Amino acid sequence: MALSLPIISKLDLARDEALGPRSERTRVKPTLDGNGFVGGIQFERSNRAVPIKNTRCYSMGIIHQKQKNLNAPSVGGKIEGGKWDDDLHRRKIMVQVIQINGFKERTYLNFLSYRPL
Repeated sequence: MALSLPIISKLDLARDEALGPRSERTRVKPTLDGNGFVGGIQFERSNRAVPIKNTRCYSMGIIHQKQKNLNAPSVGGKIEGGKWDDDLHRRKIMVQVIQINGFKERTYLNFLSYRPL
């Protein structure tokens, strides 16, 4: 089944928001220097990008913890004081793309490589 143009546009937006400008990307995880984060991709250059077990894998949207039997926003998606920032808007775009495409729990979407840049 081919993707519709509106879906492709949303995928493009989510990919571009996650990756950020090509000139600022590196293949390695970002590091902190005196001026903020350097390297990695735009999504990772935020305190909201909390990796799972020291990997480059991140929770998006709602998580379910079976041992605690609760559902909650992932750690990077929580809002403090009701204020939205650029990272939350970026996360919202990516989560909406995942939901639009009907992906189910435990299904991973590699929207960064669904077609060449």
